[in-house]
Amino acid sequence: MKQAFTILAMEIDNDAVSPRVELIRKYFTPSQLGAEIGPFHSPICPKTKGYNCLVVDAFSREQLLKDYADDPYVMERVASIEEVDIVTTEPLGEALTSFAQTDNTKISSSKGCLDYIVSSHNFEHQPNPIRFLQDAEQAIRPGGHLVMAIPIASRCFDCFQPLSRTGEILDAYYQQKTKPTIGNAFDHQASSSKLISNQGIDDSTYNFNQIVANTFNGSIDQSVYQTMKESAEDNYLDSHCWRFNPYQFELIFCDLTASGLIQYLSISELITNGSEFIVYLRRSEQYVNTQPLFAHTRTELMKQSLLFQFNDLLKDVDILANDDSVNNLSPNEITPELPTEQLGWKAKAKRIIKIILNKEQS
Repeated sequence: MKQAFTILAMEIDNDAVSPRVELIRKYFTPSQLGAEIGPFHSPICPKTKGYNCLVVDAFSREQLLKDYADDPYVMERVASIEEVDIVTTEPLGEALTSFAQTDNTKISSSKGCLDYIVSSHNFEHQPNPIRFLQDAEQAIRPGGHLVMAIPIASRCFDCFQPLSRTGEILDAYYQQKTKPTIGNAFDHQASSSKLISNQGIDDSTYNFNQIVANTFNGSIDQSVYQTMKESAEDNYLDSHCWRFNPYQFELIFCDLTASGLIQYLSISELITNGSEFIVYLRRSEQYVNTQPLFAHTRTELMKQSLLFQFNDLLKDVDILANDDSVNNLSPNEITPELPTEQLGWKAKAKRIIKIILNKEQS
């Protein structure tokens, strides 16, 4: 699959349909039956605009209003928060099966019941991504789509955290995770970052030298840790469980399809859109796993993922360099003979990139 990376400006205008929303739902029509996962105050396919779309969320509208009553950003958008049709923390397949057994007239089974599923900034919250993808490919009719907008980890408050790996996602699948773990909650609250100015991080505001971690609103001690631990044990403590960039997502997805864990979904398009990427997964009628994931393909995806990450995180680190004259060298000018101790952060990163691209003998 050849990736089409296009940078598109994101609009924040709740009264108008933004190019971003139009992009995400370009394969959907209002008459089709779909489901939107966790839309909160920014639905992609709102019922108020005529979309025949089921809202699936871990919390009811009433609970969301209660939980965010003191958040002015959410309260300004309260009219956009729709009634939740399926309130659940169960896996999607189980939730649809339960809903099919109610008095609703929308679906009679969880199999092949939907034309599409849309998820905006929700996949990274899923405790068990493989189970979610499996349930989605069972629920969507052949020819339909699962479309997901996913934040780029290095362009949001996750920027201090490492990218997720296939092995971690496999562990969550075989452990049958149904909610974020204590570790997920800790990492989310300890490492979530912002700018010194208290401004949020996105592709336009990111500055390595201006980033600070929230660290549980100031510090960690035994009391703070114990409170977090008890809350994560007793409740569904919403957290970012996973972190991706476009190439890392494709790498993991290819691992899962090659291993036979995903059978009917394939990536038809992947677009970078500012601080997020949008992936279009098409549901095929036939089994899509026709060949292995060869080593050269996986190697290239790993390299591209690392390059993407390095480029994002280290683009503003000149101020940390030991020697600006060295850091301003091009990658080809940073030779093996140049002592490592003379290199600042940016120059070291350039040397690593050269190694990754096989332009230098390591």
